[in-house]
Amino acid sequence: MIPSRQMPLYPMLDDRDTESSRNNHGKVWNTRKNHLAWRLCLQGTLKGRIPAYAQDVSGLLPAYTFVGDGEPFYAETLRYIGALKSAGIPADVDIYHTDVHAFDMMCPELEISKAAAEKFNRFLPMRGSIFLRKMRNQQAIRKTACWFS
Repeated sequence: MIPSRQMPLYPMLDDRDTESSRNNHGKVWNTRKNHLAWRLCLQGTLKGRIPAYAQDVSGLLPAYTFVGDGEPFYAETLRYIGALKSAGIPADVDIYHTDVHAFDMMCPELEISKAAAEKFNRFLPMRGSIFLRKMRNQQAIRKTACWFS
């Protein structure tokens, strides 16, 4: 049996501005894009199901994720992992120094991207996953310097 776990990557968990999403001018994802995405989400099926409002997370699976310390989802990711830990659920987050949302996919040749992907892959329940194949394909395609460097 393959152990189950959560692996929320770049999770949009809170529609309210946080310390890291308010006035964020990060590359790829920023305050403006975050507000637009939430307006669109709240028109549809997510209304009333925003993860940050959950009162009880005690039945959720163990979790692992990573986040950049300058990206909009930094604060809400740390709060979510903290809530899981407070409920006695094994949860861990690695923090990387970058303001680039999805830095590991946007520029996989950077050392922090390689480190993040390698650690994330260790937590994957299935080595032949779609995520790994997608990562390999993107790495093969992106052989040029990062556009945001």
